[in-house]
Amino acid sequence: MIRERVLVTGANGMVGSALVGLLSADREREILATSFRENRGRLPFYQADLTSPLETRALLRETRPDMIIHCAAISNLDQCEEDKRLCRAVNVLATQNLLQAAPECHFIHLSTDMIFNGKEGPYSEDSRPSPINEYGRTKAESEELVATRARTWSILRTALVYGTREEYGRSNIVDMCRGRLLKDEKLKLVSDQIRTPTFLPDLAMGIGSALKTRAQGIFHLAGEEIVSPFEIGMLVAKMMGKDTSLIEETLTERFPQPAKRPLRCGLRIERAKRELHYTPTSLTKGVDAVLRSY
Repeated sequence: MIRERVLVTGANGMVGSALVGLLSADREREILATSFRENRGRLPFYQADLTSPLETRALLRETRPDMIIHCAAISNLDQCEEDKRLCRAVNVLATQNLLQAAPECHFIHLSTDMIFNGKEGPYSEDSRPSPINEYGRTKAESEELVATRARTWSILRTALVYGTREEYGRSNIVDMCRGRLLKDEKLKLVSDQIRTPTFLPDLAMGIGSALKTRAQGIFHLAGEEIVSPFEIGMLVAKMMGKDTSLIEETLTERFPQPAKRPLRCGLRIERAKRELHYTPTSLTKGVDAVLRSY
């Protein structure tokens, strides 16, 4: 039996590494991993700079994938705002290079709720993108590239991903709250921004489902609860048995940052539940799993 070849970009990142770990047991497909930096996993790995058209074409000639799952991105909002050139190169140019080098591949693209302006969230798949920061603008632009240039495609949007300590990648909000609370440090968190936090294993399973079914179109993969960072911090403190007064409530306007934050964001997930059989973990169970992983 000839197995489909699936290339996962950003394989060293938080989402990419979790996805590669999940798909490694797939006997119907050969999973290939790529990243800008050196290999962290055990699957066949290819180091490449996707912002380079030459390196991207060489990678695709060597790997010959049937499907691409594009997780590689710069997702730190403030970094994107302060280095717009790098943000655009990684989030837009790399997507364009992959699409040009492999126009026949089924293309699965990971995106974000940050493509919306935060005035009417949570958002459905039919909501019109209207980003207010550079990260959101580059992800909205890359979505348009995928939808117009890939032969078949899925765009999978997610929101505020958190996971256990075993996962590679940068710190997430639950991990950050835990670290500060362990030191009995006060932590200011905004209460006027709402999103739908996503447990990383759920996201990986949702991507895997879209892969297996070759789902076509836009799907939202997120949690069901609509909460603020302040509410998340309070939950973490309570579950750790820490003094909740360490969590100080503040507002976005009192917490200046380089990138604008949408206030009412988050994603509606009815389509993914119906068509991908996506079943998200509750926030309480997800946070518990993160805390127990230490």
